[in-house]
Amino acid sequence: MNDITYTHKELAALVNVSETTIKSYRKKIPNCLPISNTGKPIRFSQDALEVCKRIKELFSEGMAVVDVQKRLSEEYEWIEKPSERRENIAHETTHVADVAIPLNAIAQGVMNILQQQKDVMRKLKELEDTISSMQVHTQSEVVSEREEHKGVAKSDSLSTIPEYLMGYPLVVETSQGDEKSIEGLGLLPQFTIFDLVAKLNYNFKYPEHYVASTSVGEQIITITFMQEQAEHPQSFSIELFPIQHKGHTVLLVVGFYIDNKKTPVETLMSFIHL
Repeated sequence: MNDITYTHKELAALVNVSETTIKSYRKKIPNCLPISNTGKPIRFSQDALEVCKRIKELFSEGMAVVDVQKRLSEEYEWIEKPSERRENIAHETTHVADVAIPLNAIAQGVMNILQQQKDVMRKLKELEDTISSMQVHTQSEVVSEREEHKGVAKSDSLSTIPEYLMGYPLVVETSQGDEKSIEGLGLLPQFTIFDLVAKLNYNFKYPEHYVASTSVGEQIITITFMQEQAEHPQSFSIELFPIQHKGHTVLLVVGFYIDNKKTPVETLMSFIHL
């Protein structure tokens, strides 16, 4: 007669699992561990150790509880075969779990698509708001420029050059009385007020740089450039008259002054093409 017995704790140590796991084996598979005596603590026969090791092995293979019980019932005579009802429930549960996995994947995919659509709609809304803001800003600039243009017509002088004048090409009158465009710099076909300012900024650095002011009469626009900070300040002015030239509005140079002295327009052209 073999008198070796084990408690829950001793079985757990020998099988290398927790004591709670050993108790779960008894709960999941009724009467799987033969009891030696019912005292406190409960002690199990030596066969219980072999069964515990076998249960651990079968569970590690991924088998369901009902299948583990069925296998044990074939190997150990004291373990009952699971009831037909329990087997059916286990198989149905397994089938539902198998179906639930792809269903969950589909549901997750649908959620991802909905989230992507939500993100796209949000980005479209942000883009629409940005475009709307740009349109309002552009319209505001146009209105502001028009108002500024109107204001210049009534104003005697401005401390800078109105932006609407910057892009107009400059032309001069030849000795034959024809208008001729001033050649642009580099590959540029025409020379504008913007190019003139850029030329000044390039050739004359602070404190020799020129500060511009504009005065507008009924017909003549006068732009004066003054070296305010230079040791020997110099100024020059150009008088401009808007005309139509080859179907476009241009500014005809009708006067050029250095330090308030009238100077031939050719001097301006020489300065431009230094």
